[in-house]
Amino acid sequence: MPLAVLGMLYLPTFAITVVFAVLMLLGAWEWAGLLRMGDTGHVLLVLATALLIFLFALVRSQFWVVAVDNLLIGAACLWWLIAIGWIVRYPTGWARVMGRTDIGTATGLL
Repeated sequence: MPLAVLGMLYLPTFAITVVFAVLMLLGAWEWAGLLRMGDTGHVLLVLATALLIFLFALVRSQFWVVAVDNLLIGAACLWWLIAIGWIVRYPTGWARVMGRTDIGTATGLL
């Protein structure tokens, strides 16, 4: 059985949350490299990601309603539709977004 599945099945909730948070922060570091950000950009993107993870965990533990879940799932679906559109139209669909760190950063934070 894959290690990730074993972790989800047998680790306590907090432990698996920490594991996934670390994986997301590593992903943010790599994404900043793809955007060709300098060292400061790497650190800022990782800090922004860490802040979003913390705020999400805080809000989720304090007060959470099904409507927020639906909103997040809807936003994720919209994002993936946009990403699929970019892939289908590659390379012409990328002409407007190539080299733009603002779009790349927003994409990484999603």
